[in-house]
Amino acid sequence: MISANAKKPETRFAALRVDPQSTVPGSFSPRLRERLRDVVRPEKVLVGFFTMASTDLPVEFVTSLIELQKPRHHVIVHQPARTQADGREGLCRAAVEDGYTHAFLMDVDMVYPRQMLLDLLRADVDVVCGFALSRHTPHFPTFGPRGARFGYVPSWPTEGGQRNGKLDVGLRRTAIVGGAGMLVRVDALLRMPNPWFFFPGEGARGLAIGEDVWFTQLCEDHGIETWCATNQHVGHQAKCWILPNWHAAEGGPVSNGDLGRWDMTVDGLSNLYDGPAQVTEASLNDSIDPDPVQVPRLPVRIGAAE
Repeated sequence: MISANAKKPETRFAALRVDPQSTVPGSFSPRLRERLRDVVRPEKVLVGFFTMASTDLPVEFVTSLIELQKPRHHVIVHQPARTQADGREGLCRAAVEDGYTHAFLMDVDMVYPRQMLLDLLRADVDVVCGFALSRHTPHFPTFGPRGARFGYVPSWPTEGGQRNGKLDVGLRRTAIVGGAGMLVRVDALLRMPNPWFFFPGEGARGLAIGEDVWFTQLCEDHGIETWCATNQHVGHQAKCWILPNWHAAEGGPVSNGDLGRWDMTVDGLSNLYDGPAQVTEASLNDSIDPDPVQVPRLPVRIGAAE
């Protein structure tokens, strides 16, 4: 029998119960302190994806979803949808109505780095996504500064925005956010009118913008900054899986300011998660990835085609 006066044994793990904003004991290494903060993160994240005509999911996406490191408080939600706008709208509404702090929107034709969601949470901004290439040729980067209204200038993460130049990766402002793993704060959604992704003429024939362009412009119109974590490389399913890839002019550790060139890697998914190194043997079929200045801007037309 244990005496009622027995001294409660001390636990060496008591110091682990810390507020994420407090200072974790300095005896831990910086990496371990970061991991401990991840364990006790206060955010509640809805991790969502949607499907339209088919409910079949690429095995690579499923593997990526399973391998994705998630905060302690999260839920995974599948949203049936008619359109992409319908899918994103439904997931964000669910995050608002169910009391989540963030929505992390994933596309099923993409694969994501394992640590991406936690890294985006650490960024502590209203809206942020990863860095990807467009699905269709010429596979230009879905990142860049504002061009015309409802438009952006496709750019690469270099000091001049060209494929060749000095590397410049990290958290950068962008005039386009979309399916490359977009993390959005619920309080940012509440500072804008809804619907957030439906727009006049959405789905109309001849429309040259998408729900991602519309949402980004809506954010800008209401003073909400949109960001891209250009060090988070997201794979996109085209004829095969494509990822942005940096080739340094010289060997050694990669750092900002290095000279080199951006291009794309085909089927290199083992760099993202513990999945297969090669998922298909398809090729890009004469895909050419031009510099941003060579990419023609699409006309902006909101409403039904004449």
